[in-house]
Amino acid sequence: MILEKLKAGTNNSKLVPFLGETLKIRLLSEGEMAQARMEAQAYTKQKGLDEESELIEKVLRQLFIAVTDTDGNKLAENMDKFRLLVTRGEREYLIDEYLMLERDCLPSVPGMDDAEFEDILDEVKKSPDSILNSSNISTLKRLIRYLENRP
Repeated sequence: MILEKLKAGTNNSKLVPFLGETLKIRLLSEGEMAQARMEAQAYTKQKGLDEESELIEKVLRQLFIAVTDTDGNKLAENMDKFRLLVTRGEREYLIDEYLMLERDCLPSVPGMDDAEFEDILDEVKKSPDSILNSSNISTLKRLIRYLENRP
């Protein structure tokens, strides 16, 4: 219940200008990212493509899921149409926007190293109430975003 309340206050999407329109980009869950990876691997294996093509395909599949119009509608009916729709420059722009959103939502706090963050995670597992009382809201929001995207 506490996690749901904290997650409700987080914003894991943003609006970005794109070719005279506005698009919505949202963070992907670990499950969505894994699905995009598996589908990209299967597609490139079936087509006999190289590793670089597989990486591009994976990114395109992630963008296909993450980027919508402002009403939440996909930009294309299916992956094949999306692949034909997006140019290299547009893909790179959308990737940059996604990565900026991801950086804004990272669980780390400036000045906090990985070991310190792992200590916070351990404390949450042991005693969630004590961490809620002793942490600032910024740390809590980032912790929730981190936990939300874990498998």
